[in-house]
Amino acid sequence: MLEFDDSSQIPASAKAYVEYCATNGLMKGMDDNKFSPNTNVTRAQMATMLNTVMEKLDFTYSAGTVSAVNTLTDVVTYIDGSGNEKSVNLVGEVT
Repeated sequence: MLEFDDSSQIPASAKAYVEYCATNGLMKGMDDNKFSPNTNVTRAQMATMLNTVMEKLDFTYSAGTVSAVNTLTDVVTYIDGSGNEKSVNLVGEVT
């Protein structure tokens, strides 16, 4: 059950997703206990949400310079900050 004061404004097709996000702490809504479904998301809000998702998924990432992209296998190869070559499958596997 959604506890937001404006939950009646959330489209029926989205309510289960909003409830999942709220229940699992992915989204908190606005300060006035509103979800505000018709308000544009700011960069800061999106950055906060993505950071929360990454923390909950125990997501790790690596930075570097892309050296190759194989569109047939969906593998991106890059050189990390230490000069090591690494490959990432676009479904998330790092080798």
